[in-house]
Amino acid sequence: MNYIFHKKDTVEINNLKFNEKVLKLFDPEFESPPDGWVRCYFQGRKHCISNGRNQVGCDFPWNQGDNYINSIPELKLIEKQIMLDNESST
Repeated sequence: MNYIFHKKDTVEINNLKFNEKVLKLFDPEFESPPDGWVRCYFQGRKHCISNGRNQVGCDFPWNQGDNYINSIPELKLIEKQIMLDNESST
């Protein structure tokens, strides 16, 4: 099952972890959950944010989330470019 789990500055998509900077470069409208909250998206099943005590439903289906899941190759390229940029600036 395809999923996205976003906690703090780490976005996990189908067992692949990205810094949220990668998603923000890919999509400038990418939104982080509020501090202390996590986003859980299970494609075709559920989309919510939670703070461990409370859970709030979010847009479903989440078209942006589906786009992130379908764009893993592009996200990997952005991540690699960030790494290359950091190496060249040192």
